[in-house]
Amino acid sequence: MLSSVSVHNIAILDEVSVEFQPELTVITGETGSGKSILIESIALAFGQKISPKTILRHGTERGFVELQFTHVPTLPAKLVEALGLDSQPDELVIRREFSPTTSRYRVEGTPVTADVASQLRPYLVDLHGQHDLTSLFEPEHHRKLLDSLGDNDFQSTLAEHKTIYGQWRLLQRQIEAIHTQRAEFEKQQEFFKFQYNELKAANLGDAEEDHTLRDQLARMKNAEHVITACDNTQQALLYGTDSSGSMVDALENLGGQYRKLSASGEADFDAYHQRLSNLTAELRTLADDVAKTQHAVSLSPAELDTAVERLDTLEKIRRKFGPTLHHAIAERDRLAGLLGDAEDSDDELALLEQQAGKLARQLDGLSATLSATRQTLAKQLADDMTPQLKELALPAARFDVMVAPTTHRHEHGSDAVEFGFSANPGEPIRPLQAVASGGELSRVLLGLKVLAARHAHVGTLVFDEIDTGISGPTAKAVANKLKALAAHGLQVLCITHQPLVAAAGQHHLHVEKQLHDNHVTVIVHTYHGNDDARRAILATLTTGEATTDDADQLARQLLAQA
Repeated sequence: MLSSVSVHNIAILDEVSVEFQPELTVITGETGSGKSILIESIALAFGQKISPKTILRHGTERGFVELQFTHVPTLPAKLVEALGLDSQPDELVIRREFSPTTSRYRVEGTPVTADVASQLRPYLVDLHGQHDLTSLFEPEHHRKLLDSLGDNDFQSTLAEHKTIYGQWRLLQRQIEAIHTQRAEFEKQQEFFKFQYNELKAANLGDAEEDHTLRDQLARMKNAEHVITACDNTQQALLYGTDSSGSMVDALENLGGQYRKLSASGEADFDAYHQRLSNLTAELRTLADDVAKTQHAVSLSPAELDTAVERLDTLEKIRRKFGPTLHHAIAERDRLAGLLGDAEDSDDELALLEQQAGKLARQLDGLSATLSATRQTLAKQLADDMTPQLKELALPAARFDVMVAPTTHRHEHGSDAVEFGFSANPGEPIRPLQAVASGGELSRVLLGLKVLAARHAHVGTLVFDEIDTGISGPTAKAVANKLKALAAHGLQVLCITHQPLVAAAGQHHLHVEKQLHDNHVTVIVHTYHGNDDARRAILATLTTGEATTDDADQLARQLLAQA
């Protein structure tokens, strides 16, 4: 049961704290007084999405909503663990704190996520906001209402189906991605193969091969001059000409003379002889190196043509895939990977399709179970709604729930659910959203909420103007229905503008907005029974006046007949 709501700096509410009692509590107040905000703050505490900046009272930086519950029903063990509690609670304090940029949640003082806070709501309160009436125009909401009537086995099957559907859908997206990639690849596959074969035929290995070949070609083109220079060098150094000996011979002759002079006591020539010996050795080394260079140079036209042709091939590859052979080799490897991946994707695709097929068969089995149960629930709901509608002043109304298979899967199965309705005898049953008036929709929704509450065992029902579009006997019927709900042990909170409904409450809250020095203050008055203030409020709702004897007498009659 909801025992209290405290609100600080939310919308026009600056500081409001309200205690709630069991049974039926009606909430009245002028339009714009803040009564709907008070009720909507309950939804905020459970994670209703809203921009903190827009919900904070103008000119403030902090605000909060706090709910206190007593006689808390048994919660799932996983939820108790997520709340950080050691055991099942009998009481709970739920708080949401707002700043201009964010909001934080606490349960029993422990920080929790918005998701955890939202999981508490189905066990504590069923909140009917003004937007819920429009939800009856959406067949998807019809399915949710029908499914809420299912037992634990049905809910478990529904949860299992949702989990497997998520896995199946993930596989389907992966399969679709592979098909998309393959379709895109197949458009370019022949071009990729052509490029890869061209690069493969080039037999690329050394990324510097083109630089090496350029050096070799430069030498091969100068081969004749190189050989001539090498011949002349060796001739001069080692062999000499017909008319003169070689440089080495001449230097060695001088060396012999230096040795003799050194031996005869000319000390300088000992040093000269050493220097001359070093020079001779260097010239012989030079002759050897030149000989090696000469042997490495080729004058073969065939080798020159081969080198030119190879460099031409490398230049074409470099220009096409470059700017360097490094880039060309990388592109070859990339294309090889692409072509290999295309072959590997066949195996991956086959595996994914096998897994998806297995999950699809599981989904088909679960969907069949869900469909069979929904057919049973649909018949039961249609039967149960007949007395509900009669009690809500729709004695001739007929209600039907149509469950039909669809051609595609969704996370809740493969059924489409739609409510059918006929308010008058002789009229065929048609889709609810197409034929029901606003007042009829309100009563249908109230009937559905009553039935859903019986199955959910939720302790608190909250209605924001469930009596919209009705008056007279119909309003009386709605009032009786709300009282009957409270008599069955439920706590019922109801915002109303209908005097017949307002008189039915065992407890009465009246929300008043006061303006002082351009500052709005919202005050919540609490009334019980048949006191003067409550009669004045009912008189105002009925006649627009609160001070006349006739209005007071009418208010007394409403309270006496409630």
